[in-house]
Amino acid sequence: LQCMVLLTENTPFVLVLAIDPRLVVKAIESAFDRTIVAAGVNGYLFLDKVVQLPFAMPRMTVDEGRQYVESFADKEVLKQSGLPPSGYSMPGSASPYILEEAREMTLRNLENDRQAWLVAFEETKTNEVRKIEEGDRALSERLGRLKALTMQMVEQRIRDAEAS
Repeated sequence: LQCMVLLTENTPFVLVLAIDPRLVVKAIESAFDRTIVAAGVNGYLFLDKVVQLPFAMPRMTVDEGRQYVESFADKEVLKQSGLPPSGYSMPGSASPYILEEAREMTLRNLENDRQAWLVAFEETKTNEVRKIEEGDRALSERLGRLKALTMQMVEQRIRDAEAS
C-alpha cells in the first residue's frame, strides 16, 4: 500500500484497489504490530488513511451475475459459450459458466486497458522528453549567448588594458 501511494503521489493517476479489507487489515496489523499498538491505531484506521473512497460491491445471486455479464458481453460469445439464457436456473452448475466467461472478459478488458495505459504512458514520456529537449536547447542557447557576451567583455578589457 505504501508503494502504491508513493508511486501515485503528485501524479494525475487514479489507483483502484480491489481488496478484501479483512485480509489487508490483518496484514497491516501483523507488519506494523508494535508501531500500531504504540500509536493506539488499528489496521482499519491505517487503511482508512490510504484508501480515499472506499466502496463495497454488494453480493449478487447467480441470476444477477448472469444478467450483469450479459449486459456488457458480446452476445455471440455468450451463445458459443453454452451459457444458459437469463432466467434459466441450473442449481450449482450455472455459476461456473458465468464466472469463466466473466473472467475471460475481464482479462480481455484488462489487456485493452493495459494497452491504453501503455500508449498514454508513451505519449506522456514523449511529451516530457520533448519538453526536456526544448529546455536543454533553450539553456544551450542562453549559455551560448552568455559565453559570447563574456568573450566580448574579456576582449574589451584586453583592448582597454593594451590601450592604457
